[in-house]
Amino acid sequence: FENQVFVIETDLRHSTTIHFGPGERFDAVIVGDTESFQVDPIPELGNVLTIKPHVQGASTNMTVITNRRTYSFHLREGAIPGRSGMFFEVRFLYPEDERRAAAASTQPKGFEAPRNYSYRVAGEGDFRPTHIYDDGRYTYFTFPENGRQPAVFKADDQGRERTVNWTQQGNIVRVLGVNQFWTLRIGDEAICALRDDSAIYVSN
Repeated sequence: FENQVFVIETDLRHSTTIHFGPGERFDAVIVGDTESFQVDPIPELGNVLTIKPHVQGASTNMTVITNRRTYSFHLREGAIPGRSGMFFEVRFLYPEDERRAAAASTQPKGFEAPRNYSYRVAGEGDFRPTHIYDDGRYTYFTFPENGRQPAVFKADDQGRERTVNWTQQGNIVRVLGVNQFWTLRIGDEAICALRDDSAIYVSN
């Protein structure tokens, strides 16, 4: 979605709803003209926002930053000549997500790697994971349903943090790699997880 600008046509008498990807959470929504356009994220859904114009013929830009992507929009009140006009609902589809799902469905399911569940967690918050385990290659974090989604960082014993590659299915985040220290962060709020290297792996 980089370098793309999505044009959204709206109407004074209607609202427009935009649905982003499953698991996406808003980090920031920035609107150029907040008097002409009312933009409201829906907290209960996490990845949906509504747009309602208040001024006829108004036009502005909007930037939406989520935990996964950055989107650029051009908002207009009224139809562009030659086009059908207002959008009631916009849904984003992600070819890379569909490819990953298709690839996962072709993987053999007869074997599961042993799992290490021995992790200690320090810190409180609505994004404190309910379960953590690793299989020797990936680390898995299970978060509360409908809770806020933190960013996951690999940390060292000096507290230095670095980003990691991850994927998400529902409320489970899978991070590439196994590490002794992890930091789960939303802004200045942080929860730390420590892996017990003396743990014994168990098979399901």
